[in-house]
Amino acid sequence: MRQLYRVREIAKPILAALLFASVSQAAVGGIIFTIDGTAGANALGFTTGQPVQITMQLDNFGSATPTGEANGSRMYWEDEVSADPNMWSNITATGQTGSYQPPTGDNVYNFIEVVPSSLYLWASTTSSNLGFSLGGQAIKEVQAYEIPTGANFPMQQPLPDPNVYFAGLLGTYTSFQSGGQTYVGAVGGVNLPIAVTSLTIAQVPEPSAAMPAGLAGLGGLLMVISRHVRRRRATSREVIRPRCDHASNR
Repeated sequence: MRQLYRVREIAKPILAALLFASVSQAAVGGIIFTIDGTAGANALGFTTGQPVQITMQLDNFGSATPTGEANGSRMYWEDEVSADPNMWSNITATGQTGSYQPPTGDNVYNFIEVVPSSLYLWASTTSSNLGFSLGGQAIKEVQAYEIPTGANFPMQQPLPDPNVYFAGLLGTYTSFQSGGQTYVGAVGGVNLPIAVTSLTIAQVPEPSAAMPAGLAGLGGLLMVISRHVRRRRATSREVIRPRCDHASNR
């Protein structure tokens, strides 16, 4: 039993390390902006005052930070030519049909701008649409420009990866100054203005290739321990049986 105890004691820190690595890898993901509000007009299948939610999720850029500029008063990232990395991995809207399809080639203009007091998110295509519809009309543009009360977005140089930048700004804004403009635009020219009530910046957990590897190692270690336990039990039974037989023959 001492040997089994030693195996268990050795396994404990290894199991802990594997679990920590798996969880840590799974906890890193892209940024998602959630805009909640109410419809400001009867348009695109909505009636005035009806709740609307828009989500815009950043792609993972790796080492390919989107083109842009950073100075002491403004930062922006853009995706407007085929050489630029895709900016948005997904966009959703309440009541949509179809799903977001990133524009290809040079038929795209995606943009994020940050100044100390405001945040501007834009997804659009110069041809066709974004892959989903509202109220039966194909959508080609989503814009969220808001001035959260009390916002003080830091300016950084050089231009950081937007996922890294916004990971330091997680939270929800529920008060906005006048001057904001958020809307969804259809191919036919109809726009749905949205009166924003909250803007949430969150991080989306994303599985990593390292997680299955860590779990595989964890499974292998558990199998080794399980086999060892079974062998110890079998050996114990073999040792005990002759004694029992001997006692019964006396």
